[in-house]
Amino acid sequence: MLPEGVEPTRLEVMRVLRSSFFRNANDELSHTINTNAVGLMLAHSFGFEYRGEGIEAFLSGLRDLAKKDEKK
Repeated sequence: MLPEGVEPTRLEVMRVLRSSFFRNANDELSHTINTNAVGLMLAHSFGFEYRGEGIEAFLSGLRDLAKKDEKK
């Protein structure tokens, strides 16, 4: 989901992904997942298979969940 008022063009998406706000939010989420060992809780909460701790495992689980939802 993009910030309000931002058109979903490739250029705008890239601007958001490269912004300091996005980097800081990503770093904070990564830190929280890694230091608090919440990967298992997130997997259970969102309903995807637990793949370990860290942002990559979390995003991988969300991607697979989205793919399963698209097939339904």
